[in-house]
Amino acid sequence: MIHSSSQFVKSRRQSAASAINFYAIQTVSQTISPALIFKLFKLLIFATVFTLTLTYWSIGQAAEPEAQIKPQQTTLFDLKILQTDQQAVLQHFSAIGGFQRYKISLKNGNFDKYYSHSQLNDSYYLDFRYNSAGQLVKVNLLYRPFSDKMQSRYAKGNAPLNTRTLALQFTQIYGPATLIQRKGWGGITTYDAYTWEDEQIKIQLDRQNNDPLGNILVSYQIKQLPQYFADTKENYDAD
Repeated sequence: MIHSSSQFVKSRRQSAASAINFYAIQTVSQTISPALIFKLFKLLIFATVFTLTLTYWSIGQAAEPEAQIKPQQTTLFDLKILQTDQQAVLQHFSAIGGFQRYKISLKNGNFDKYYSHSQLNDSYYLDFRYNSAGQLVKVNLLYRPFSDKMQSRYAKGNAPLNTRTLALQFTQIYGPATLIQRKGWGGITTYDAYTWEDEQIKIQLDRQNNDPLGNILVSYQIKQLPQYFADTKENYDAD
């Protein structure tokens, strides 16, 4: 008799629990209507798009560390770009070692190209351009798509270096970019090109030949010096 009573109580409890669960399911299904689910879905999409947009603009527009230096204060291997000429470049790179000077530049007075042996393992070469007076007017630095330094500090996994990743490093040095351009062929082949600029130097982070598949090229251009220099003084004496 006692056993039968316990079974009866247990059965009544199970019936009550089933009734409560059924009522809860019915209540939830009535409360969360299809219209509400659709609104929640739209809110989720909006939140996702907003997050991606905020991440994209964070490089150049969101709160970034203040610029440590201005572009005109840029140095490359302790050479101050604004105070450097061809003779200073030759002496400096001969002294520090670790570079091989391009043979053709030995016969050309308007540019010097240095390939890295050990000093610059994240890049292919440094390219210095001069005007006819020997003044430095532009420096090009071509990055490798893969390097131990960049992979450990900036790139994720085995992915090749991209402009956005490298721009993070430049933003820490110069502050937010003054210009961000979207380039490429459309779709997944597009990429971002960045510019940092002041009254004396323009720094451009782009891909070689504007090719989405090209290596990353960083150019430092001195704005105040003419690329083609000529002495226009009229002080020649006639014979």
